[in-house]
Amino acid sequence: MKPYFLLALLFACSFLGLSTTTQAQTTPSKTDSLITRATIKDNTIFWNQNRLVRHSQGNLEAIDEPVKYPNGTSISPEGKVRLANGKTYTLSMKQAINPQGNIVLVADDLFTYNAIQEQERQVAGDTETKIVVINGQISSIKESGKTNATPTGMQKKVELTRQLVDLLEQRSKLLEAKLAATEKDKTAAQVKGLNARIASVERDLQRLGAQQ
Repeated sequence: MKPYFLLALLFACSFLGLSTTTQAQTTPSKTDSLITRATIKDNTIFWNQNRLVRHSQGNLEAIDEPVKYPNGTSISPEGKVRLANGKTYTLSMKQAINPQGNIVLVADDLFTYNAIQEQERQVAGDTETKIVVINGQISSIKESGKTNATPTGMQKKVELTRQLVDLLEQRSKLLEAKLAATEKDKTAAQVKGLNARIASVERDLQRLGAQQ
């Protein structure tokens, strides 16, 4: 009876060891390096305002197609990570992919788009705002060059314009997407919500314009 007991114990230990190894392969380590505002580097990919973006020279570029790293790691625009060993993982809001293709943690003070632009203003002076309009609709907003510091009212107007651009882009993507019949009701509700937010921002811009 004793040999059977020892054999069962050995089997249980082996199973637990295998489970631990498998878990370690599929779950990123919590002790990985931490990315902060001071340490973020180019080609770092992380979540920003519910979109996957890449940090590049102080700007954020939306990830529209899969990215593959030399170490074999790949990530899709939806945040699905495929490791070199074939395991898959969904990148969480508190995680990022560093330039080496490793999953790391991010600090709460990681750059947002506005924080990056604010740092650029402090280092290189205020930036020139360029709004791109296509078919009468605001399509995108870019900032480059140097200008004099703008008044507080103008800064507020620029911030509201950024919000408006982001909302319009979100709405355009929803309207242009090819959806199944089961998804149309959900999308219609999302578009309705975006329309309400767009109208609110437009009213704020109108009120701000009337005050100037």
